[in-house]
Amino acid sequence: MAQDIMHEDVEAAFQNFDTRFRQGIKAAAPWWQLFATVLTSDTEEEVHSWLQLIPGLEEWVTERNTSSIAASAYRLKNKDFNRDAKVPRNKFADDKLGMFAPIFEQLGMHAAKFGDRQVARLMKIGHDSTQSDAICFDGKPFYATDHPVDVNRPAAGTFSNYLANTALTEANFETALTAISQFTLEDGQPLGLMATDLTVPMALRGTALRIAEAGIVQSASANAGVTNINQGVVRVKVLPELSGSASDNKSWYLSVTNQPIKPFIHQLREAIRLGILFGLDSEHCKKNKELVFGAEGRAAFGYSFPQLSIKGVGP
Repeated sequence: MAQDIMHEDVEAAFQNFDTRFRQGIKAAAPWWQLFATVLTSDTEEEVHSWLQLIPGLEEWVTERNTSSIAASAYRLKNKDFNRDAKVPRNKFADDKLGMFAPIFEQLGMHAAKFGDRQVARLMKIGHDSTQSDAICFDGKPFYATDHPVDVNRPAAGTFSNYLANTALTEANFETALTAISQFTLEDGQPLGLMATDLTVPMALRGTALRIAEAGIVQSASANAGVTNINQGVVRVKVLPELSGSASDNKSWYLSVTNQPIKPFIHQLREAIRLGILFGLDSEHCKKNKELVFGAEGRAAFGYSFPQLSIKGVGP
């Protein structure tokens, strides 16, 4: 039987929706934390003065060794993100709210996975110089063939973390693996990096698993199986969020994720939370006979050091 709606009914419903929303967050399995460092924000925009990578130790002979550590301004402006859920007013009156609880749990799962979609987008556009948010702190697209080794000293040369027209094969995987290990500091000393993760869309799942997880592989020189020396060298992450265009489905990424700074940045201003946007007494509810609940947050996503990731795109 229908009954008058009380404010207490709305508050009780919200508490139930919020509980299911939080359950959805806990039930999700986001992967973005593996690739992105969380940096908290307390203003509309953060200016990250990315310091040059700290040089390695050298023998102290006479005077103390110092390095000219320069900074490059890298700005990340926080953006608002939201998703709303409308509940008809009559559903309160008819005590039919149970059907909406799973929607809020699903909303919580989407909130937890929000970072996945944002990081995946940065990975997919990271080589595109026409995209303003694909540019990293040195003024180049995050994945580029001509990153400066030292942004203040052009004579120091460049390095590449972008392999165009390069399919995911065992040979190309080993080329990228070697390239990461050879990246240097501004003074020419090796960074000492080793790739930890091979990340691919679903279209390259089989290829990636054969390269990095299979125990036996086919020999190129003999019609026989041989021990796979790359087994277990890196983890394989197959991410459906990386699927998309023909180019996206041919793209693969080799990254370093065991450092204090990871390849990507999640700048967190306000964590995603659930609230009542238009309640029982709102003009919206009176005109449209519906209450509106919404999940919202503020954040920005960007890039850190290009030495931490290589992208290959098959022809």
